[in-house]
Amino acid sequence: MIYGNRNAGQIIFRDETARLLEAYPDRFRLRHSLSKPGPETKLDSRTKSVLGERTTAGRVDHTVLKQEFEGQWADGSLVQHFLIIGTSV
Repeated sequence: MIYGNRNAGQIIFRDETARLLEAYPDRFRLRHSLSKPGPETKLDSRTKSVLGERTTAGRVDHTVLKQEFEGQWADGSLVQHFLIIGTSV
């Protein structure tokens, strides 16, 4: 799942995505893509998708989509992807 927000304080589904990560640790990936992360935000600089949760700086663009949606699960099972797009209220 790629979840784009301006900063970490705007992530409104944090509890729900945490439950998904807990329920499906071997099948769920979550990338927070923050366009304006604060200085306190711990960022992940890896360019390959990883299991679990990570936070990167920047907007969701074709590079981010390619990094996250390419590849397969380690066990060879079917990969399912989700993308949430939102705007400020």
